[in-house]
Amino acid sequence: MNRVIRLLAFTTASLFLTTLSIAPSHSHSALVSSIPKASATLTTAPASITLNFNEDILELKGKQISTVSLATVAGKVIALKKPQITANRLTARVSSPALKSGKYQISYRVVSADGHVITGGYTFSIALTKGK
Repeated sequence: MNRVIRLLAFTTASLFLTTLSIAPSHSHSALVSSIPKASATLTTAPASITLNFNEDILELKGKQISTVSLATVAGKVIALKKPQITANRLTARVSSPALKSGKYQISYRVVSADGHVITGGYTFSIALTKGK
């Protein structure tokens, strides 16, 4: 009887340790690229903002859970159309008139498909050439 209990305990412990060693490691979701790029200086105003993440973005029917905003560094909010989500990409078109020369701040909050909330932001600049 003791031998059976020891064998059962050994087998259970072995299975537990094996499960731990083969469990996938979970890294957090992150922004991997964007248009415009962080810290970029553009010579033409972008018509949209595109954010690409390393994991798909969660969508809930009828609810806007992922957001992106655009503002001047002075805090003036620039209107964007409702973001469109395709897999790991979020795109929002600028709905106000073309942006002018200056420095802008992009802020985002998205929920990845695994439920992690990703928040962040970055700046970019526009330096329009004369005549534009």
